[in-house]
Amino acid sequence: MSVQIRPLRAQDADEFVNLMLMAHANDLGLLSIDTEKFASQLRTALRNPFLRALQTLSRSTEHYLVAESEGKVVGLVGLTGRKVLEVIGTAVHLDYRGQGIGKALMEAILVKAKRLGRDRLTVGVR
Repeated sequence: MSVQIRPLRAQDADEFVNLMLMAHANDLGLLSIDTEKFASQLRTALRNPFLRALQTLSRSTEHYLVAESEGKVVGLVGLTGRKVLEVIGTAVHLDYRGQGIGKALMEAILVKAKRLGRDRLTVGVR
């Protein structure tokens, strides 16, 4: 199985949202969040070219990378922050766990952080 790590694209919206919902289902349930509404809003934001352009123009500090295997998004990791970067939104599809995808995503996000000129990352856990 070949896995490619690349930046998140607008066309990844459905797979990205599905992975986020799978990875964080317990959290969303505990917070009594309407998952359908959450998913719909997230898909809209990811697909909206105006919002994506605004993020670029404002030099948004949020970056997402995805792991792709055979044309399918099977993992993701996000990075946010200004001075100290924080790893956010990490997930690997259940069917692809134990294959080193999470490790590859974390290594790629470390490279991204260095390219941004940062040498410190924080990771929150639940």
